[in-house]
Amino acid sequence: MNVLSHKIDRAVEERKFKFHPRCQSLSLTHLSFADDLMVLLEGLKESIEGALTMFDEFEVWSGLQ
Repeated sequence: MNVLSHKIDRAVEERKFKFHPRCQSLSLTHLSFADDLMVLLEGLKESIEGALTMFDEFEVWSGLQ
């Protein structure tokens, strides 16, 4: 989970997706609980596609889906 958290933070820095409007002031991108993950992002097509691309890259790298 730490590696995935780092990839999410890096994806936001690289502007692959944008913050959810209510989470931007907190710089909140995701919440993780044990083996669960909630990603908070802007609901526009570009942000969703960017997040999915990041998850695809993580899957190739880690073998996890």
